[in-house]
Amino acid sequence: MLNINEFLEYNLFNEIERNDIYWENFENSFNEISESTDLKHQFIESFIEKSKFFNKDNIGRYRIILEEFIIERSILAEELYPVILNFMYHEFCYNPSIPHKFVKLMLRLKNKTIVFKDILENTSKYKPFKTGISICALYGLQDGFKDISIELVENFLDTVFECLQENLQDEKLKSVIENFLMEKIQNDVYNSYYIKFRCLLGI
Repeated sequence: MLNINEFLEYNLFNEIERNDIYWENFENSFNEISESTDLKHQFIESFIEKSKFFNKDNIGRYRIILEEFIIERSILAEELYPVILNFMYHEFCYNPSIPHKFVKLMLRLKNKTIVFKDILENTSKYKPFKTGISICALYGLQDGFKDISIELVENFLDTVFECLQENLQDEKLKSVIENFLMEKIQNDVYNSYYIKFRCLLGI
């Protein structure tokens, strides 16, 4: 039987040449995991334990493992949801190419409203890097704010606006708002916010 602990340690903590042989072994291991309830439980427990070693150098390795387990194998382990949410809000994940990939994983485990509420909860005018991550994460929401209550979205937009007011010298925050938020509020529903943000951004 596959040793889950060794499998995860090898794939998470080593620089590996990902050639055809590697991927064949990787697929075979996940075939074994997906066919065994016991191995699934072991995987979840071991992954959660190893989540404390998540850092800027192994983001991709953790994500590949999660995508294979949750998306490719459709193993919907809700126990991993808080781990993924925690991963996303590390400061080293404040990069437009990262948060939305974690959101796609989260949406497999929880519905869109729950995911958005968690994004809102982590958005703060006092923590511009977290607010920036939240904005980058929006790219992972299918159809933007569709199917999310207007009240929740307005709470989010109010918080982002307050954060921008408090951090007008933060060029990175201004950039992610301009590139990832503005197009989502350029409509009849949120037009008043679109105008407010444009004025504050000076665009």
